[in-house]
Amino acid sequence: MHDNPVGPQPRGTCQLTIGKEQFSEVVSWLVLNRSGLTVFTHAQTGNALKDHTDHVIWLGPSETLKLSQFR
Repeated sequence: MHDNPVGPQPRGTCQLTIGKEQFSEVVSWLVLNRSGLTVFTHAQTGNALKDHTDHVIWLGPSETLKLSQFR
């Protein structure tokens, strides 16, 4: 849990890491149970800028990320 912004996120977050084999099940559960929360998920390819721009899924409204740290 992060009460304050961390990295490119504009506000506090709850960060989870899941394996590829669990991705479908976890995202399906989040779609049905996020209760109005915004969920941001992204790949971890080693290219942080692309992971936070091109390889993302937003559940709920997207937010503006602070991407300048990746350029």
